[in-house]
Parts: sequence; C-alpha cells; structure tokens
Amino acid sequence: MAKRDPQAQLEKELLEQEESDYIKDNTEYITINNHELCIIYQPHANKHAPLLVFVHGLGGQASQWESQLKYFGQHYHVLAMDMLGNGRSEVLSSWKEYRASSLVDDVAQVIKQYRPASQSKVVLVGHSYGCSIATFTTLHPSVNLDALILISPKEKLQPGQFKGRRVLPWIPDLVLDDARVKDRKGGIHSKSVDRLLGNIADPEMRRRQLRWNVMSRSSVYKRTVVGLNFPSPDDYDKVPNFPIGFIAGADDDATPPEDAQAIRSMLAKTHTHLAPILVIPDMAHMAPVAAPDQVNSYIQEFLNENQIQ
Repeated sequence: MAKRDPQAQLEKELLEQEESDYIKDNTEYITINNHELCIIYQPHANKHAPLLVFVHGLGGQASQWESQLKYFGQHYHVLAMDMLGNGRSEVLSSWKEYRASSLVDDVAQVIKQYRPASQSKVVLVGHSYGCSIATFTTLHPSVNLDALILISPKEKLQPGQFKGRRVLPWIPDLVLDDARVKDRKGGIHSKSVDRLLGNIADPEMRRRQLRWNVMSRSSVYKRTVVGLNFPSPDDYDKVPNFPIGFIAGADDDATPPEDAQAIRSMLAKTHTHLAPILVIPDMAHMAPVAAPDQVNSYIQEFLNENQIQ
C-alpha cells in the first residue's frame, strides 16, 4: 500500500473547503476586458454611501478582505475582486493581460461599473502589490477617486529581484510548483505561512493562509511578476491631492515599514492630506487578516477625519 503524504492530504482538504457563507452570499461574476472576474460585492441600502474597493496583492484573493468587508459593509458599499488568474477569476495563458497596466484597467472598469451613484465617493484600499495597482488606478483617466489607503506597500524591486524576474519566464511551471510544495513543507507552520503571518497567528488563521498559498497558481505568479510595475516619484507626484493613509507591519520582511515611509515622503512633496503611518507591533505581512481590529479602526478613523460618509 502506498504511503499517504500528510502534506498532500492536508492541501487537498483545504482546496475542497467551501468559502464562508458571507463570501458565497455576496459573490458574483462579471466580464471585464473580455475575461471573467470574481467579485465580492455588498451594496448598502443608501445608494449615495461611499464605495470602498479592496485590492489584494500578488498571489492573494478577495476573500482575504472578509473582515474588512463585513465591518465596513454596515455603513458603506464594499467590494473586493479576485484579480485576473487569482482566486476564482478566469485564468489566461497569455502574458500581456497580467501587466500592471492591464490589471489597473480591470480595477478601473470594475469601479466604473459598481459606482453606486455619480456623486458617490470612492475609496481604494490596497495591500502589498495591490497598493501599486491602486496607486496607478488613481491616475486612470476614466475614474475619479476620493481617497487611498496603502497597507504594506512596496516601494520598488531590489536589484536581486530584477534578476529573478528576468529568468522567471524560462522556469517550467512544474519546477516552480515543486519548489513551492517544498516551501509549504510543515503545513501551517511552514516557511510559506510564517513568511506572511509571522509567529503570532493562531492555527485557524494559519490554515486559511496555507489554503490561499495552495490556491495561488504558479503560472499566474510568473506572469504577474514579469508584469510588475511600481510607481515612480513622478507617478506619485501625479496622484490627486486627496487623503492618503498608510499601514505597515513592524515585522514585515516583505514590505518593511521603511517602504511605507519612503512612499509617504515622495507623496509629501506635493500632497497635503497624508495621514500618519500606523505601524502595527509584532505584525508581519498580512495585517488585514492577522490584525483586522487595528486595520479596521485605522481605516474608520481615516474615513471619519476626512468626512467620507
């Protein structure tokens, strides 16, 4: 009898796990730019209420915003989308649709479609690489936004990361799959999970993170990384002079607080409505998941102070 692989069995169970009732009840699919995207959308009874749009990062998915969607859905329209190839959105084999400019256009078109009323305010909240996509979206000619919140933003790629991006297209998916399986060795206590959650997460949160990691597709990861783009100082100068907030994790090795500070400093040259950076102690990369109360409190205070109601 073949020996069972505990890691493979656990990952199979995680993939078969259903989404929460909240996610299932508020999920819909739309076609944008000739591909299908999965949207989690909870409208508010007041059609003039602001719309909060949440953009996940590289390898993430919309369900990572569940705590924020539930909390802010009490007073606002809320929306999160699975970016192309992620979560339950369509997967394409071409490369150009995963370029930053294409992902930005997807977000812009979603905002245009879901903006509840022409005078309703729209706030964009990004996490990790989603911060870059959100920032570029503020420059898109077809959308008019009112505020931006950047959670664990990355300033730029480091020299070694540029080299890795150049060779990534030549690495077969099976080779990358194998490397990622090894990275997940140890299950909920693997490097794959620790890298994002640090050491303070409980077992259930670790299971959720492992599930998201398993669901992330190597082919999509490759295409997205090759298409990465981060705003330049000139790009930040062009961002509208509206309120901008910042959240960072003190123990985040992927996007340390210094990245948020560098971005804020670039914006400070031309912007006058910058909120202080919230640095969450003992927090790694996934603050929206691992510290929802602190993230939600900061965002709510930001909205109140800037009269986004």
